[in-house]
Amino acid sequence: MAIHQLKATKSVVECSGNHGDDQSRHVFKLLDYVGYSHDIIAERRRVFHGIDAMINNARVDKIVQVTAGSKAEGFASCFESDYDYLSIYQNIVCKFEIFTNMFSNDTTEFCMLGEECHLGKYTLKLLTRGVNLPKIIKASLVTNHNGEIVIASDLFTKEFERTISFDSAGGWNKGTRTGPSVPSTRGIYRRDDVYGFRCVVQKEV
Repeated sequence: MAIHQLKATKSVVECSGNHGDDQSRHVFKLLDYVGYSHDIIAERRRVFHGIDAMINNARVDKIVQVTAGSKAEGFASCFESDYDYLSIYQNIVCKFEIFTNMFSNDTTEFCMLGEECHLGKYTLKLLTRGVNLPKIIKASLVTNHNGEIVIASDLFTKEFERTISFDSAGGWNKGTRTGPSVPSTRGIYRRDDVYGFRCVVQKEV
């Protein structure tokens, strides 16, 4: 009798285990059908990174475009959410140290000062002006009350917004600016553009 009960219990456990495996495979197939399986997410990441590489290889300026947000993570399909693009100046760096001449003469260096800013934000004080300083940066430099040359975030974003051509005839519309982002739309296509600088500090910001 005891042996019979043991066999029955083992049989129930085995059936339960197999049933769980079937459910897992079923869920995986459903995720695949709707576009959220592990393989499809990895493929989206590969495609968007490849598009970034193709665009950057064709550029002649010193700006690198990086797809960010849900598109870069592979979690969103083509028109499921907006496109987040981060454009990074390769010849502009930010750091805590005040030492200059660490880079080529084409590099503009800013020192990050956090004393007069909210936590996590910094004033960018100009240390070294590169020989080919972009016009958008020149137009964004101001002198503060200490006589230091700093970059004004709002001015920079406004100047950046002016560089984006909005083809209204082609259906492009300028969105309402929020923070450093410059949004634009065309039908169901939405994108947010943000420009940034490289941070070459060795401590946590």
